[in-house]
Amino acid sequence: KAVNLALQWPYWIAARKSKNFAACRRLAGQVARRQDRLLTLDMLRQALSLAAIRDAIELKEFGGANLVIGDGYGVMTSLLKLSDPDRLTIAVNLTTPLLIDLYYARQAVPGLKIAMPVDAGQMKDALGQKDIGLIAIRADQAALIAEAPIGLAVNNHSMQEMTGKVIGSYFDILRGNRSERTAFYCCNRVTKTLYDGEEIKFADYPWRQGEEILFDDICWWDNFEY
Repeated sequence: KAVNLALQWPYWIAARKSKNFAACRRLAGQVARRQDRLLTLDMLRQALSLAAIRDAIELKEFGGANLVIGDGYGVMTSLLKLSDPDRLTIAVNLTTPLLIDLYYARQAVPGLKIAMPVDAGQMKDALGQKDIGLIAIRADQAALIAEAPIGLAVNNHSMQEMTGKVIGSYFDILRGNRSERTAFYCCNRVTKTLYDGEEIKFADYPWRQGEEILFDDICWWDNFEY
């Protein structure tokens, strides 16, 4: 633990200007303890991402639910729930990783009530139940997300694993959801070649002219590691 902490100091120093990093890092420590894990570099990066989001926007101004597209061990899902327990979070992932996300999210947020709808009717029922804190969606049923008002969507590293067609479908879902405003935090490789040879380029994601860009930079905490 001591060595891990020492190796993370450069990230702390680099993030010193963030107004929210200290609080997000404390939440990540809470997640790590409850999951009986070390606060890994991956978890620290998730905390840095959440801090960047909170530095850029007031989440209260983006009403509705949080959406996490492709979480890792339920970390971002857990951070968002601990950061704002009363705000609904929706997690979408491939089936097996989704179950892992849910297992770890329940450890980090004890008593979390989860719904896993499989059709539009069940999705509407889940959205109408105030005691449901997390809605889990299988990736092959991602269209159900459009039934919800999405105020904030987060994607860390998983769109770079998708084909261009699938990426486009998520953008369509976000643009067609029931919230008046949606903020989208998207952190993926500049370019990546998939196993079938398709080259995925971040600049070629279906961004639209006229959409407000809060920040567009190379993510420094994803470009060096110990």
